[in-house]
Amino acid sequence: MKDRKLNSTVGKERFLALDAVRGVAALAVLVLHLSSGILPHRGYLAVDVFFVLSGFVIAHAYESRLLAGLSVGKFALLRAIRLYPLVQVGILISVSINVALQLSGHSHLSFSFAQVVFGALLLPYITAASVDMYLVLSPTWSLFNELVINVLYSAVAKVLSNRFLVICCASAAMILFPATLLNGSIEFGPYRGTLLMGLVRTIFSFSYGVLIYRFRSKRVMEHGLLPLSMILATTIALFAVGDVGGLNGLYDALAVTLVIPAVIAVTAHVRISGLFAKAAALLGDLSYPVYILHWPLRLALFATGMQTRLPEAVFLSASAVIICLFAWVVTRLYDEPARKLLQRKLVRGATLPTHPVTVP
Repeated sequence: MKDRKLNSTVGKERFLALDAVRGVAALAVLVLHLSSGILPHRGYLAVDVFFVLSGFVIAHAYESRLLAGLSVGKFALLRAIRLYPLVQVGILISVSINVALQLSGHSHLSFSFAQVVFGALLLPYITAASVDMYLVLSPTWSLFNELVINVLYSAVAKVLSNRFLVICCASAAMILFPATLLNGSIEFGPYRGTLLMGLVRTIFSFSYGVLIYRFRSKRVMEHGLLPLSMILATTIALFAVGDVGGLNGLYDALAVTLVIPAVIAVTAHVRISGLFAKAAALLGDLSYPVYILHWPLRLALFATGMQTRLPEAVFLSASAVIICLFAWVVTRLYDEPARKLLQRKLVRGATLPTHPVTVP
């Protein structure tokens, strides 16, 4: 009975194997930033995993409701309720830590009032003074992209045929693939001058995710611990490949257009149960808060000097545990109650899925 409840949300199946992949991707981003971009070398590809998962899970949670009459406004409000409470915590922590570092004599970044306001609203702050358009809380660039594409999807869901989705995917790929080759990387989105290409990056993966959901087979791999283990190992290996010189752009382009969608398509047919299902659910629940909160928390950890006194593996492991525990506490004590309150006060006639449908 517990497994049945664990595998359902608002009357719909919860894809726990996908939760596991999402959790591992969030941890990859966490370690990437804790190691100052060194490990795993291509952890930034985790964001493309999130975008494909977003298309899949948003279609799973909302497509039937949009077809049944859920308005674009109500959909956007539901998405905002899911995203904004934790963003505000992340902004508050980021500003507080930076102020504390400055007062203590540590030179660090300073944020303008406008940057803080734009960050709190999940908007890019485009100025010549900063390369990072989301400087206050850098991971929010992917949330801005997701919100834009999510709302566009909700507006056209009633007429969004599979043929049109394929056209969207193919058109985005025709732009994204050569741009990635020329750039030598697919890191479009957070930096000044890459906003439009970041949206193309999101459109491609999100559309692919919706297609994977629509064309998924009813056949599943029960007791899928072994296939899931192989999938997670493949995902980690995908992130871990180092510099390949002139082939970096080609690697990223193939990873995003072929490998990552294939990983998600296979994972969607894997079923797990028991202890592994609970672990996967926990990974899924923590993925968003870890993704958002790790960015400012890492500054506090760096300020302690732990990274200079401990072996790298020990520092990364201890920091990851600290951040995950903090994220769990914030989720249980603040985020979940806040979302329930906002839903009760602001939304009538629509319920939020108990499973967090957003993927960072």
